[in-house]
Amino acid sequence: MRYGTLPAGLRARRQRSGTIYFYFSSGPGIKEVPLGSDKASAFAQYQVLQRQRLMDMRPHGITMLDLLTQFQLCEPPPAERHARLRRDKELTQLHTYFSECGNPTVRESPGLQNYLSWLAARANPRNLDSVRLFRRIWNFLQRHDYLDSPCPWASPPSHRERTALEIADILSLYAPPRVKQLLEQILDPASTLGVRRSDPTLSRVESSGEDIENDLSAALERARRDASEALMNTHRDDLLGPLAALTIDELLALQSSPTRANHLPPGKIDLSIGRKTVIARLRARTS
Repeated sequence: MRYGTLPAGLRARRQRSGTIYFYFSSGPGIKEVPLGSDKASAFAQYQVLQRQRLMDMRPHGITMLDLLTQFQLCEPPPAERHARLRRDKELTQLHTYFSECGNPTVRESPGLQNYLSWLAARANPRNLDSVRLFRRIWNFLQRHDYLDSPCPWASPPSHRERTALEIADILSLYAPPRVKQLLEQILDPASTLGVRRSDPTLSRVESSGEDIENDLSAALERARRDASEALMNTHRDDLLGPLAALTIDELLALQSSPTRANHLPPGKIDLSIGRKTVIARLRARTS
């Protein structure tokens, strides 16, 4: 019988008495292992048996594809159809990547930066849900004692990068030439060239690193003051904090980010509305 959504190999059967018993089936023709009637205990025993089964098959260590396959076996699939299809798509993407890497062992797994570069070179790397899924897979298997090390992939800085790019878009309206050129390169989806402080377009003398830092920071500060006033005048106070925190180092890091093109603002923010002025005028009329 079907008892909710169960992982592969876990069976549930209702007895004549009405009690539901759970069993572990490791394959066709192999005797099932009874796991009792308590669901939580049955799930825990099931995970132990699945882990032992994989470790017996991989005495010299498990590979990255083993991780993906074991997660598919042991974690119940999402009940909702669209969530299930989305997870299948993300798993396929991870499977393709680790297959192309030669299916490394867990200890030899490539870092997140390699995966992000691989994603950036593909036709449709529009989201990083597969990174979040990989972290979930790693944590799931760590929880069940397959792994004893923290996940090597950090959370992708999607929200922070999107906000920083939105701030860069706003600053480009007020920036002097030096900073404006940097911002235009950052906001150009086709731009792939890294920007350095020694770039002659951004500095007068290549060897004066401190002067370059000061020049760019001063130009950024002027743009920041004008942009802050415009944001306050349009009641976009939510962007004032990120605007004040953005630095030249972060802007230069954005230019070389492999996920930058995926997080560019979809449109232009309109700072010419002047909501604050309009509201004040309407209040004056009412009073």
